[in-house]
Amino acid sequence: MYKRQAQEGKLAQEQVEQVEDPYSTGEAGKAPEKAAPAESATDAELKRALRDGRALLKEETEPAFKRSLELFEKALTLARMVGDTTQTRRATRGLAASKRGLGDRKGAISHLKEVLEMRRTVGDAAGDTDALGAIADIYTELGDLENAGRYYDMYLNQIDADSS
Repeated sequence: MYKRQAQEGKLAQEQVEQVEDPYSTGEAGKAPEKAAPAESATDAELKRALRDGRALLKEETEPAFKRSLELFEKALTLARMVGDTTQTRRATRGLAASKRGLGDRKGAISHLKEVLEMRRTVGDAAGDTDALGAIADIYTELGDLENAGRYYDMYLNQIDADSS
């Protein structure tokens, strides 16, 4: 028992010694460098959900698409909670890919249209070209060639705008 208490006391002392003295001037009178702000647990969880969801999409199996759908729904909730519009768009795009993989093409189109709508509110067109192309492809898969043509035209116009 005394040995465990001694080890715990030693660990506590080491942790205290690692704490930076806020009044220290550091080396040779230089102010200490400030560390980058620590990532919050919510941000870390959000990034993990997006990363794991993307990895599952690559497996291209029904169970992987179902699990990725859950992860992207979680990521969307977290992104909205922290107010991160970029991650919100990524999560929404992931939901579209998951639904497309599960055969829910209309659900996929709905999410991709949300991605396009977010551009109008945020003013950031990142990802629009891909979303337009994906919508056109899905309409083609559905046999709706009129809408497919419309979205392919928007897709090509966006490519031209991006290259200008």
